[in-house]
Amino acid sequence: MSDSEDDYMSYKVQEDVRPSLLFSNREKRKLDMFKKKQDAMNKRQKTLGDLERENRDKGLNTAISSENKGFKLLEKMGFKPGESLGKSKSGLKEPIDIVYKQGTSGIGRESHLREAQKVCEELDYRSKVRDPVEDFFWTKDTIKKRRKMERSETTDDTDSSDEDEEFEMYITEENLYAIIDYLRSKHLYCLYCVITGIDVEDLKENCPGPYRMDHDDEIE
Repeated sequence: MSDSEDDYMSYKVQEDVRPSLLFSNREKRKLDMFKKKQDAMNKRQKTLGDLERENRDKGLNTAISSENKGFKLLEKMGFKPGESLGKSKSGLKEPIDIVYKQGTSGIGRESHLREAQKVCEELDYRSKVRDPVEDFFWTKDTIKKRRKMERSETTDDTDSSDEDEEFEMYITEENLYAIIDYLRSKHLYCLYCVITGIDVEDLKENCPGPYRMDHDDEIE
């Protein structure tokens, strides 16, 4: 091989290697920046979680005032302290106890979603609604049982581990808000006041809002 060919091959090797090295360095910097950003977000999330937990504990340990808007609405509907909600007397007697969980699902999001699913399933059943609007509107156990019965009538043999992954993917803020909005529009029910309005206007007047953040002043 001639000197000119050696020079050419050497140039080609450098030309091929140099872009990949630059790409690796650039990707490494991006990865480092991403890790730093995630660390900062995790620290901030922990701080917010501690703060919210303190406020929630304080609210749960304080008796609801008779001047509370939600309490007044309950009295208007014939509710007395210690009694359950609804004609069947088998409803919820105490405000929902929020359990905080740190992780990818967000602060308290999973416990809020699970409670919303239980309430939605119960109220749908009382209203003779036999199919959920979406699978994630009802509890995982109920949906699994329904699917198992359906599979027994067919040759479908879906892996249960795939189902578990599917249910984990349901734990999103958007899905929680979808159930909350459905509870209010369909059943006139507020997840955080734990009350059912007489009509839409009654619910709007006596409930501070649809989401947990709207009730911060009520639980402090």
